[in-house]
Amino acid sequence: MLTLTEKILFALAALFSAYGTYLGFYRVYRVIRRGSGAPLRLDAGRVWKTLRTWVLMADLWKMRRFSSLMHVMIAWGFIFYLVVN
Repeated sequence: MLTLTEKILFALAALFSAYGTYLGFYRVYRVIRRGSGAPLRLDAGRVWKTLRTWVLMADLWKMRRFSSLMHVMIAWGFIFYLVVN
């Protein structure tokens, strides 16, 4: 059980933490609201091309074969984990 002083300190820490979280999310909210441009449209062809590029790591195979292979194996491991879970 916490003493009264510890309870007060914990409550203050929780309030400061909540306030800091609010400030961070509010900053992100303002950045998003400041954006411009047309709303995102989901075009089936563009979505398919993006998924194919993401899964096959198309931009990665250009220069270094061995390090690209290692990077792709790690990325595919994360993708597999994402799909399974």
